[in-house]
Amino acid sequence: ALPMQREDEPAQATGASPEITEAVTPVEQSLRRMPAAETQMQTGLNASESNAELNLGISFTLGALGENFAYSGRFLYRSLPSLYIEGAFQHVPGDVAASLLLHSNVLYSFSLSREAGWEGWITGGVGVISTSPTKTVGAKSVSNMEINYGIGARRYLKHRTYLRADLRQFSVLLDNATKNYVEFAVGIIIGVR
Repeated sequence: ALPMQREDEPAQATGASPEITEAVTPVEQSLRRMPAAETQMQTGLNASESNAELNLGISFTLGALGENFAYSGRFLYRSLPSLYIEGAFQHVPGDVAASLLLHSNVLYSFSLSREAGWEGWITGGVGVISTSPTKTVGAKSVSNMEINYGIGARRYLKHRTYLRADLRQFSVLLDNATKNYVEFAVGIIIGVR
C-alpha cells in the first residue's frame, strides 16, 4: 500500500528531492521534459532573433551620389513577411547646384546569415529629383522623374538598432536623354516597433 500524505504536509513534485516542496505546474513539467529545440519551438523565437524583427523603422544614411556627398532620411515599413515599403528624403548639396530627391521603393528581403544577423534586400522604386542652382540669382529649380534599383544589407546591432549599407543605380529622365548616377550609402536604422 502507498503511504498516505497528511493534510498538513505540502505536496511534492514527482521526482523531486525531499528538500524541494514547491509544487510544479503541469506546463512546467512538460517543458522540463522537452528537448531544447522543441522548447524553443513551443515558446517562440530566441531573444536575438526576436530582437532582429523590424516592422517599422527610421533610418539615416550618408554616402555619395555620383561625385557628390549625399545624406538621407528614410521610413521603412514591413507590409508582408519579406516585403518592405520605403519612403526617402535625400539631399545632395553642391557648389553649383543642390538636389532634393523624394522617392519610394519596394524592398524584398532575404536572409544572408542568420547566425551573424545579416539580412539582404533587392530594391526598386521611382521618385522625383528637383535641382536648384545655388549661385545663380533668380534661377528656377528643375524637376525630373527618376528610377532607381539596387541591393542592400542590414545587420542587427542591439536595442532595435541596425547597420545598413546600400548600392543603387539612379536613372534621371531628362527631356532628351537619361543621366545615370551610382549611389553608395551607409547608415543606421532605428526600429520603432
